[in-house]
Amino acid sequence: MDIINFGNELKKNVENSLGEGYTISLHEVIKNNGILHNAMTIRQEGSNVAPSIYFDELFDMYKEGEPFCRITAEILKLYNQCKVDGNMDFGFFRDFDEACPLLSFKLAYAKPNMERLKDVPVKAFEDLVMIPVCIIDIRENEHGSITITEDHLKMWEVSKEELWENIMDNTTVVLLVSVKKISDYVGFEYEDMENILESIFVVSTESGYQGACAALYPGVLRRISEKLEDDLFVIPSSVHEMIVMPMRGCSIPPEFIRQMINEVNSSVVKDEEVLSPSLYYYSRYKEELKIWDLDLKFA
Repeated sequence: MDIINFGNELKKNVENSLGEGYTISLHEVIKNNGILHNAMTIRQEGSNVAPSIYFDELFDMYKEGEPFCRITAEILKLYNQCKVDGNMDFGFFRDFDEACPLLSFKLAYAKPNMERLKDVPVKAFEDLVMIPVCIIDIRENEHGSITITEDHLKMWEVSKEELWENIMDNTTVVLLVSVKKISDYVGFEYEDMENILESIFVVSTESGYQGACAALYPGVLRRISEKLEDDLFVIPSSVHEMIVMPMRGCSIPPEFIRQMINEVNSSVVKDEEVLSPSLYYYSRYKEELKIWDLDLKFA
């Protein structure tokens, strides 16, 4: 059985389990970095919110011998965890002044994502793109986002420049920055490396989700460089966080760091969560973040 037939069979089982009052559809979703997922969308009658549940991993479970009854139970469990009862009010989104306080952005590697973002007013940054989003509350302590498109700009009658000016004014409040020592972030310390770990930081948002964007918040890297009294190497750990360390206080050659980034991206980080293969360098005197390369002059 291939994943298409698996999805159709799973759809029948879920329909039988839920009964009337639900519309279930299957579709493919292209996520970050062009990664394709197979999804099941379940819409309950009377609700304008329909969660999509990816079932690629469930197909892997089936191939390993998991019976369909347990797989069906698992997708129903996932649906019950993420469903929203009733309707959500999206009326605010029609008015730019109302949507404005909820504007933010996320980061992606430009090269594999430009096709899917062709109708999105992204902002280029080195080899990355900043993707504009509007943050919405789904339930307590849980957020979602709406990707802003060119059609939204037409509806609001605002320019791309005006959009991004408001994003940079609001995002530091919408998604609060989190800067932690790496030892606090992983939850344990290495006694022999205590001095080194004290000067390595993880930059993200408080929620952690899509938090790499926080490294581009105004003043974040400047404050870290002032604290360390050094320029910075900035490592794109994933779309969720950046690792920041002092440049002159780092005993690891930058060529090795860049190699390490590529190895981690290919073997540890999920394909859709890979941010970039590049190592970045922040100059505290120029207050500028750039891709590090062999010809870069440290100032």
